[in-house]
Amino acid sequence: MRQEIEFVPGRKPSPVDNRDYKLGSYIDYKEGVTQPLSKIWDFDSKSLDQSIFPHCTGFAIANWGICSPVNDKYTNADGHDFYYKCKVIDGEPKEENGSTIRSVAKVLKNEGKINTYAFSSTIDEIKYWILNKSPMIVGTEWYEGMMSTRFGFVEPTGKMLGGHAYLMIGYENGNFIFQNSWGNWGISGTGRFKMSESNFAKIFENDGEVLATIELELSVVSEPIKPVEPKPIISTGLKYKPRYNLVIRSNHSVQSQKTGGIPHNAIISGSEIWECFKTDNQSFVGDKWLKVARGWTAIIHRGFTYCDPA
Repeated sequence: MRQEIEFVPGRKPSPVDNRDYKLGSYIDYKEGVTQPLSKIWDFDSKSLDQSIFPHCTGFAIANWGICSPVNDKYTNADGHDFYYKCKVIDGEPKEENGSTIRSVAKVLKNEGKINTYAFSSTIDEIKYWILNKSPMIVGTEWYEGMMSTRFGFVEPTGKMLGGHAYLMIGYENGNFIFQNSWGNWGISGTGRFKMSESNFAKIFENDGEVLATIELELSVVSEPIKPVEPKPIISTGLKYKPRYNLVIRSNHSVQSQKTGGIPHNAIISGSEIWECFKTDNQSFVGDKWLKVARGWTAIIHRGFTYCDPA
């Protein structure tokens, strides 16, 4: 397998922007709820290969889309295309000089893949999100000791070579797990590699970035869960204004059939609200769905607010 390759820097640190959302504001550590100790998100594809181009930011987007819970069928061509969309946001169309993780986030939002995004401030936030929510897009410096894997691990040692973007797909046994975009490289040629929590903390704290995405909706899980029977809170006079375009479903579950949509600038009326009283892999305690004319739509889902009282 290809272990030694020529490194082409492709990630630039995102300029400071005080408008960025902080990931901590999206995390609700439930007292008494046991957190999972390990999680590896499915990546059902051969490793993508950015080749000799500084397009790692675009390929990080493509890898994010391939990985569960999104499960898109992106290719190398998509990785290059996403990079050039980042460069449009940078104000440097078609330039071959790398891009930023913030531009990655803006491309995902422009493509309609996410509602919003947030940057991690601590390793604990990163661990919570990767274990409970979704994969994360990473931008860090890359070192000589990271050019090849040893027993699956890279080491941030030696000369600093430049910036690189890649996808975090899991955490287990005190190690973070990542997906790269260098083709036949890494663990068994899958593009996968590991880094100890302590080593990753070093490069994260040295101008690293870890991006959390707030998806529009979660994909269907392999084992459907029967929703808890709805508990009406109020039967009349419910009016809400969406923050985003909403999906209407046949039941208060992301697994149920789509029956329509609601534009973000509408005022919606409903007859009752269902509230989640037990956290599972679809909902958190406090999540709420509104019953509307054609089904149910989310008011709060996975702890994220989709619309406000009108």
